[in-house]
Amino acid sequence: MKKMIVILMVLVLALTACSSSKTMSSVQGVQDTSTGKVQSSGTNYEENLIDVRTETVNKNDKGQELFVPIVHKEGKVGDTVTFGAIMNSINTRKGIYVAKVTFIGAKDKNSNPIETDKSRVFQWLNEAEIEFNLEEGSYAYFPVTVIVGNEIKSGTNTLSGNYQYEVKVYERKGSFDNEVPGIKNVELYVRVP
Repeated sequence: MKKMIVILMVLVLALTACSSSKTMSSVQGVQDTSTGKVQSSGTNYEENLIDVRTETVNKNDKGQELFVPIVHKEGKVGDTVTFGAIMNSINTRKGIYVAKVTFIGAKDKNSNPIETDKSRVFQWLNEAEIEFNLEEGSYAYFPVTVIVGNEIKSGTNTLSGNYQYEVKVYERKGSFDNEVPGIKNVELYVRVP
């Protein structure tokens, strides 16, 4: 176990040394016209994932089971916005877990609801279910990536405002996902200027 911790510390230090000082970069996505889903790729995307992971691990609050250090981020249409999340093993928790991300809704700058097609804005998510393995006494990192689409419903361009997503963690036992009592859900906000 000690050897594994030392290896993880060396890896984190190496990633920190290699990462740039920026915390978020604008990464462009390409929308698949058949599904409406936006795909991201390229060097900036991979660099952004490393930067977000390093920042998240460095800020990890080991007293919280589900931890996301930054829950508000900004992105324009076409930008990739990545939130780093960590599930900490508390009270000897271990096993296979899945983080499920859902779109909750959107509000304009005056906190008025923005009418959306929830399924369309849900498609901005790179992945809606993220499975990970949690080892006892450790943590598991996972990214939540939103690629800001150009429409919020058919024929309506994306409007300025805050788009809210929720992350909820379930324990995966075979083909069943069970709610985990005591883990607080996390809300994420993408602000479109």
